[in-house]
Amino acid sequence: MRLFQKIGDGHTQFAYWGNPHHRFPMEFYMDAGKIYLTAITDQHTKLLGMELIAINQTPINKIIPSLEPVLQAVENPYSQQQRMVETLGVSEMLYWLGIIDNTEEAEFYFADTQGKTHKIQLKALDSDNKPRLIKIEPKLAADFPQYDTNLDGLELFVNKQQQTALIRLNSYPHLS
Repeated sequence: MRLFQKIGDGHTQFAYWGNPHHRFPMEFYMDAGKIYLTAITDQHTKLLGMELIAINQTPINKIIPSLEPVLQAVENPYSQQQRMVETLGVSEMLYWLGIIDNTEEAEFYFADTQGKTHKIQLKALDSDNKPRLIKIEPKLAADFPQYDTNLDGLELFVNKQQQTALIRLNSYPHLS
């Protein structure tokens, strides 16, 4: 994986996602070098929005540099951030890097806005098993009013002054 990343072309890769693997049932977002929880199963929703600070007592500031050289499909800083948050949930990658002791389960540590630490233990699931996750929905600023597209699954938000449009594709629209 390190070799493929050194090539420097995001299309040249040894992608784990094309093979069976295991994931922890959560999703993250990276902002200013910090990792935030954006989706998780029902029983842990109180952790949504909290900062991930460690996995199995390994601090996140040690995990990120360990993962960077093995991230796949990286073309620029933005794709690197996206691949980082996607790869943080892959148990085989965390195990291979020595962050977790086995591929079946791990402890995740989060900090709330007051700095209090919250610990959960999660079991990794087969990549084909996609549990229902509760997600933090992004909020759009008032200067991006929503326009009716008349297409199921497609949302359009437009800021005419900034000449900017945001498109959210929730599902492919039926175009018959």
